[in-house]
Amino acid sequence: MVLHRRVRTSGAAAPLLVAWLSWLAPQTRPAEPFIPIGVWYDGTEDLLTIRSLGFNSITTSVAWPVAEPQRSTYQLDVLERTLSAADVHGVKVIVQVETESPPSWLIRRRGGYCFSTADDRTDLSGFVNAVTTVAARHKSFHAIDVGSGPPAYTKRCRAGPAGTGMREQLELLVEAATARGQHPVTSHSRLSRQGSAVASETDVWWRTALLDHAAAAIHPKLPEGDVMRPARLGAALDLIRSVSREKGWTLAELQAGPGGGRVTAQDVRVWSWMALSRGARAIGYYAWKPRDRREAMVGSDGAITTRARAAADVATVVTSNPALFQPLRPRRATVAILSASPASDSSYRQLFARNIQSDFIHPDDVISGQISRYAVVVAESTRGLQAPVADALRLYERSGGRVVRTAAALDDLPPDVRIDGGAGLVETRFLESADALLLIAINHAGTSQGVTMTFAPDVPEAIWQNMETGASVNFVAGASGPAYTYTFAPRDVVVLMIRKKYR
Repeated sequence: MVLHRRVRTSGAAAPLLVAWLSWLAPQTRPAEPFIPIGVWYDGTEDLLTIRSLGFNSITTSVAWPVAEPQRSTYQLDVLERTLSAADVHGVKVIVQVETESPPSWLIRRRGGYCFSTADDRTDLSGFVNAVTTVAARHKSFHAIDVGSGPPAYTKRCRAGPAGTGMREQLELLVEAATARGQHPVTSHSRLSRQGSAVASETDVWWRTALLDHAAAAIHPKLPEGDVMRPARLGAALDLIRSVSREKGWTLAELQAGPGGGRVTAQDVRVWSWMALSRGARAIGYYAWKPRDRREAMVGSDGAITTRARAAADVATVVTSNPALFQPLRPRRATVAILSASPASDSSYRQLFARNIQSDFIHPDDVISGQISRYAVVVAESTRGLQAPVADALRLYERSGGRVVRTAAALDDLPPDVRIDGGAGLVETRFLESADALLLIAINHAGTSQGVTMTFAPDVPEAIWQNMETGASVNFVAGASGPAYTYTFAPRDVVVLMIRKKYR
């Protein structure tokens, strides 16, 4: 317990470049629909500007070594001031506690962190509990993020395989974070950018199984030249969507700079709508002010960049229509890709190029029979799979399901929306609720693309509204279904909505 401890305040934490997160379902919900679309920001002076641009939240960070320079002495005054200012300006705050690097006094005491030691467990939970105690006093406090996970073991501490006890540590962090209130809790897990298959990331599966919701933090462009192409970014977003199943997911950290100066306003707009098209229920843009001497959404001279304004435009659409966006969910996919397969990345790319939505599934999903909801399962081979998985795939086939080795075998499968033109560079996604249908179409090409999109006969023709411009749009009736012809600018998006009562 930390009730007897002295609590002062201060802190900032080093940013994460690429991470996966797991999100616990809030035990209480705000009376009004709320979708956090905000920025990473440590401070108070820009809150009014952030709010006036259309953002409704910020993520602020507290580093363990800075916030607890001496054992049981907490410096949290900066956090207190941030939350107090957010109370005044009507901005919600997600508080990130960065626990990966233990404070120096703990390292000196034992040479590093060791979860098997009762004192270290007490210190870890005490820090998180202290931060939550301060945050819970404020109406602006929305969620607590326990960072990129518990501190790493020292070599001396490890008695088993690397990562032994990680689940227990995560449970400890969650317990500490929820001890002072009923708020959502997040926890990071790093994602390898250069792995052979995005969907082979086992960490995200077990974390989500342990918790209730999934979320992601992604930086598609890094200064050293690493770039996530559209299909790979789509695979990453669809993985976290698939892992979350019906629970929903958030994009808690989305790059809005720096990328060596290569991140553009078009990038921010496209990445944002890619995430929203896959059902993201929150976006946190990284970062408002320069961090680690790098360019951000606001220049060193205080000027608001075009990237910041692009993010603000997306935020305004969503935060102005929370009752519309909150219940929207992606339409179900009919194709599943077995994540254990080395071919999962290439199969996803082939389906992406043909505008066919797909889910990733875990071998456990196959065994449990959840693949029955799909018409097709892509599994490179049953060889090498555990016997229960291979047996379940054979049973699925005998029950009328279709199993193929690669997506190349699905030439006969029609796309979700037929696109004439665009050469695999334009994708569409539908989101749906009981009251509305939302179409998000994205041109990933760096050149203009004139396309005709032909929809299924059950898609209404009129009257659609462009959510960004407010203009009305009518589709044209055709023999195969309604169609819409549109000329995309380079790296462009069109977002259309129709209320079902007007169908």
